[in-house]
Amino acid sequence: MLVHMLRQGQFFENNALEAKKQQLEKELMTTYGLSVDNVKSISGNQVLEKSISANEAIKSILQNFSPGQQVAVRYYSKTIDEKRVVIELQALGYTFEEKPAAEYMSKRGTNAMWFGSAVSVNDVKIVALALLRAGVPIKGIRPFKNNASNPAYKKNIIEVGASVDLDQKPPLTVQDVISAKAFTR
Repeated sequence: MLVHMLRQGQFFENNALEAKKQQLEKELMTTYGLSVDNVKSISGNQVLEKSISANEAIKSILQNFSPGQQVAVRYYSKTIDEKRVVIELQALGYTFEEKPAAEYMSKRGTNAMWFGSAVSVNDVKIVALALLRAGVPIKGIRPFKNNASNPAYKKNIIEVGASVDLDQKPPLTVQDVISAKAFTR
């Protein structure tokens, strides 16, 4: 009898988790324009939870912050990235530019972001969280090198691409992005 009750409790718990997962998948499809195939490709529980966590963090930032009107997001497309990267970045409402990556980088997955001196930390966080929401393993977020000597250099630009020197670093977590006061080189 006790074994049956324990199994029944476990059954209800599994059903509740499955119902939550289905609800979250539906939200991803309707809210973020992801197709069923996109959701299936990112629907591992850990990835799905990271996606939901990133989405909640974006909502939290947007409660007290209006994204920069002059900020442009430039994405260097690569053959290895899935289309959801472009969909996520376009949906943010920033000016969006897609450019081809250099040939030697075209087969490397997106793992990095750079930003100009006039881009706020919150704008950087929103773009980073959107990438995490899409399942992109961002490993580094840095200001452009030239900003120290030339603050006007790409001052309103956020670039999304790949960096070989980040290959051995672990991906940033949602908490890493949320808790950052600044991003440095």
